[in-house]
Amino acid sequence: MTLQRIADWLTAHSGQRRLAVRTTVGALTTFALAHLLRLPQPYWAVLTSVIVMQASVGGGAGAQPRLLTGTAAR
Repeated sequence: MTLQRIADWLTAHSGQRRLAVRTTVGALTTFALAHLLRLPQPYWAVLTSVIVMQASVGGGAGAQPRLLTGTAAR
C-alpha cells in the first residue's frame, strides 16, 4: 500500500478517525479518574463513557421523537 493510498483513506474516513480518538481519550480519562477515586470496578465507568460517546454520535434530532415515544410508552 502506498503512502498516497493511506493518506486518501485517512482523509475519506476523517469523521471515524475523530470519533475513535475522542472515544479512546474519553475512555482513558475515565479509567484514570476511576482509579484515582478508587472505584471498586472501574471498568463500569469506562463502559459507560464509551456508550455515552457512541450514543451521542448518531443521536441527532432524528432520534429525539423515537426516544420520546419509547419513554412515554413505559
